[in-house]
Amino acid sequence: MAKVGPNVAVFETIRNAEREPYFKWVDPLRQYSTAQYYMAELINFLQNGLWL
Repeated sequence: MAKVGPNVAVFETIRNAEREPYFKWVDPLRQYSTAQYYMAELINFLQNGLWL
């Protein structure tokens, strides 16, 4: 919607390289940190092909 319609504001989105050229950015409203969490069983499966 923000990429199609005029005079549209988007709030609470994370600024990244993919979105950079599409929007006019203002100062950050909040600071975010992102993290990924995985179950130990999933990590073991991906590394070794075995479930714990």
